[in-house]
Amino acid sequence: MGANGYGQLLPAADPAAAELSGRTQDRLNAYFDTTKFTAPPQIGNGTGFGNAPRNFLRGPGQVNFDMALVKRFSLAAAHDLEFRSEFFNIFNTPQFGLPGNAASTPSTFGVVSTTVVSPRIVQLALRYRF
Repeated sequence: MGANGYGQLLPAADPAAAELSGRTQDRLNAYFDTTKFTAPPQIGNGTGFGNAPRNFLRGPGQVNFDMALVKRFSLAAAHDLEFRSEFFNIFNTPQFGLPGNAASTPSTFGVVSTTVVSPRIVQLALRYRF
């Protein structure tokens, strides 16, 4: 595809009309309206730029919450024990990748097929300091 990846908007299509609304989970197979696009014109060596403006569609939002809890116990003078628990992606929220942007491959065009953050990870540590 061209420089922006989406190619050619149909003549009467408004770029804002290509955006769909709703939750990302409900739009994984059609993140944006792919019917508003067609293949870009052939220019020179076969790579066309199309008329779609640059960066006019937004990908799925990403929100990630991490947390750590630490408790230190004094054992003796200059000795202590530290317990630490760390939670990454504590709410286990899926973070989706960008939708496919090549109109030349209709099976993946507008489809969100990846996640970009690991699922919840819990890490525990115990440290003795002297």
